[in-house]
Amino acid sequence: MTVKKLRVLLVEASPEDAGRTLAKLEQGGYAVEHLRVDNAPAMQAALAGNGRPEGGWEIVLCSHDPSGFCGLAALRLMQAEGVDLPFLFLSHDLREETIIHAIQSGAGGYIFKDSLSRLAPAIEHSLREARIRREHRAAQLALRELSSHIQDVREQERLHIAHDIHDDMGGTLTAIKLDIAWLSERLDAQNPELVAKAKGIEALVDRCIASANNILRTLRPSVLDSFGIIAAIEMEAEEFEKRTGISCPINQVDEGMEISPDTSIALFRIFQEMLTNIMKHAKASQVTVDIANRKDGVDLIVSDNGRGLNEADRLKPRSFGLRGIQERVAHFNGEMRISSTPGQGTTVAVHIPHTPVNPAADGSLPQSQRTLF
Repeated sequence: MTVKKLRVLLVEASPEDAGRTLAKLEQGGYAVEHLRVDNAPAMQAALAGNGRPEGGWEIVLCSHDPSGFCGLAALRLMQAEGVDLPFLFLSHDLREETIIHAIQSGAGGYIFKDSLSRLAPAIEHSLREARIRREHRAAQLALRELSSHIQDVREQERLHIAHDIHDDMGGTLTAIKLDIAWLSERLDAQNPELVAKAKGIEALVDRCIASANNILRTLRPSVLDSFGIIAAIEMEAEEFEKRTGISCPINQVDEGMEISPDTSIALFRIFQEMLTNIMKHAKASQVTVDIANRKDGVDLIVSDNGRGLNEADRLKPRSFGLRGIQERVAHFNGEMRISSTPGQGTTVAVHIPHTPVNPAADGSLPQSQRTLF
C-alpha cells in the first residue's frame, strides 16, 4: 500500500477519540503529521502558523461536541480567520437536523465517530475539491490580471493616439487654417465665388477641428489630467445631457484626498460605461450622480428612473458593460453594488479604495491633452 502524507489539524477535546481517528487514518494508508487543539486560542495560533508543519495544514478534522470548544465554534473561527481548508466534522450525533445545519454552515462533510470507514474516502474527496477550488481561484486571478493588463495597454494606446492627433493633425489643421486666412485676405472682392469657396473650406476645417477635439476628449479628456476626476465627470455629464436631453445633476463631496491617475481613469471609464448603458437600455428621463472622494476611497453612485433590471438582464452572457465595470472595480479591490426593481430604475454604486499616487517614470503625471485651438 502506498503511504500518503497528510497534515491534519485535529480539533478534539477527547484524547481517546483523537487516538481512534489517527489510528483509522493510518489504517487508510496515511502517514499523519498532526496537531491536536481543544480551545479557540490554540486553534487560532495553529491556523496562524504556530506549530504548523512545513507546507501548512491540508485538512481540519473537528469533533462536533456541543459541550466544549469544537463543533460550529471551530468552523466559524476558521472562517473568520479567512482560512480556506477542507473541514470535516466527526461526531457521535446522527440527528438529521444537526448534520444539515453543519453542512449548511460550510462543513465539507460529517462522519459518524462510531463508524470511521467513510473517513478516508471523505478526506480524499475534500482534498480533491480543495485542489479544484485553488486551481479555479488561480485561473480567475490570472484572467483578472490579464484583463487589467489589457485595460492598461488600451489606455496607453489611447494616450499615444491622442498625442499623435494633437501634435500631427493639430499642426496640419492649424497650417491649413492659416493658409486659408492668408488667401482670404488676398482674394478680390470682385470675385464672390472664390470668396465663398474660401469660406466653405474654412468651415470644413473648423468641422475637422471640432471632430478632432471630440476624438481627443473621448480618448483622454484633458480636464481629467488637468483638473481631476470630479471635474471630468461633471464635463461628461454635461455632454451626456446635450446628446440625450436626459437631466444628469451631480452631487459631490471632496475631502481633499489625492486620487492616483490609474484610479481616476478607471472611475472615468466606469462612469462612461454607466452612461452608455443608461442611454442604450434604461429609457430613463432622469439620472442622478453622487461622487464622494473620502478618506478611505472614492464612491461613485449613478441612479436612473428607467425601466430597471431583472435577473435575466444581469445574467445575460453578453452583458459586457456591467462585467467590464466589475473587472475594473475588482482590479482595485473595490466593491460594486447593483440595486434595481423592474419599472423603478437602477442604481449602480462602486467604491474604489485609495492607492498610492505613483508618478510617471520621468517623475511627472501623464501629459494632459489640450484642445487643438
